[in-house]
Formats: sequence, structure tokens, C-alpha cells
Amino acid sequence: MSIVLNDDELKEFEEDSEWLNDNYNTLLLDYNNEYVALRNKTIVKHDADLDKLKEKLNEVNIKLDKVLVEFIRDKKNQLH
Repeated sequence: MSIVLNDDELKEFEEDSEWLNDNYNTLLLDYNNEYVALRNKTIVKHDADLDKLKEKLNEVNIKLDKVLVEFIRDKKNQLH
């Protein structure tokens, strides 16, 4: 399945991605070892379990292809 984004959606995705990178260390404080769903530079839902996060998004009628999902973890402490 491929997802086609219009120009506005692509711009929003890029801005959300940049915001996530810029705020990653702050997000670690509240969401370490959790998935976050980001939309318009705002965490809309989060959960340690990806399937539960999907359920939470579905409950509020947010489609998975309309959010940026990232697993937040301390990259300094991961095994190589």
C-alpha cells in the first residue's frame, strides 16, 4: 500500500518531523520507551504498545496515515 500526500500534507509531515527532532530530548522525559503520534507539532496520543496506540487513534477518528508515529527511546543507551 502506498500513501499519496498532497503538498500541504507533505509540508506538515516535514514540519512535524523537524519538530520531533528538535524536541526529542524533551520528549524523552515524558515518553521514553513509548510510541507517540504527532500531528501539527502536537502529541495527540501515546502508548508503549503500537497496537494500543492505533486503537487510541481510531477511538478519536484519527487515521494512522495522518500522523507521524515515532518510538521514543534514549538512543545513547541502546545496544549496537
